[in-house]
Amino acid sequence: MVQKKFLRTMHYKCTKSRIPYIQLLKYYKLQSLESRRILLMVMMLHGLCNNRFDCTDITNSISYIVPRTAMRRGARVPRLFHTAMCRTHAGARAPLRRIVDTYNTHFVDLDIFALSHLMFKRMAIEFLQ
Repeated sequence: MVQKKFLRTMHYKCTKSRIPYIQLLKYYKLQSLESRRILLMVMMLHGLCNNRFDCTDITNSISYIVPRTAMRRGARVPRLFHTAMCRTHAGARAPLRRIVDTYNTHFVDLDIFALSHLMFKRMAIEFLQ
């Protein structure tokens, strides 16, 4: 809400015209705060999976899914990371769980292990747009 209000006010003060928020983001070449948050979460997961951080407790709590057979056409979308069921809302909103869920829903087509940090970031930004 803060970013929306600021962009609208700034644009109106400068040009005396009103345009929708999405067009303002494109006009000023900005990302929404939500997409920036998603990008940072996925980049954190990429760093954890590629040992960019020295935090074995977090790295060990990430669970991978190893498929039994090769994926067939028309099969379900594969997931790379496993998330256990949570009995509370606090558990469902835990940071590591949100990071893993975000990757599984939006970025499962990106190879988190083979791509370099910069290449992964570029491709993730393309996915978000």
